[in-house]
Amino acid sequence: MRQLSLFENQLPDVEPLLKAAMHRAAKRCGLSREQIVDKMNEIAAIGGYRLNRNARALTLDVFEKWLNPVRRSI
Repeated sequence: MRQLSLFENQLPDVEPLLKAAMHRAAKRCGLSREQIVDKMNEIAAIGGYRLNRNARALTLDVFEKWLNPVRRSI
């Protein structure tokens, strides 16, 4: 089996599937979306990571966009 390259345009469009899976996980976890964002920001701060390249912390608005399988992130 040959490993596909990200640059060959042969990978399926997984963004809508990933967003739908994130939406399902957020719905089933028992936390509000605000609580999820707070926890994600807390974990990112501890690890020194940025969840959003344009801001210091993830906002609820951006998180909602991540969970919307119809909206493109580009």
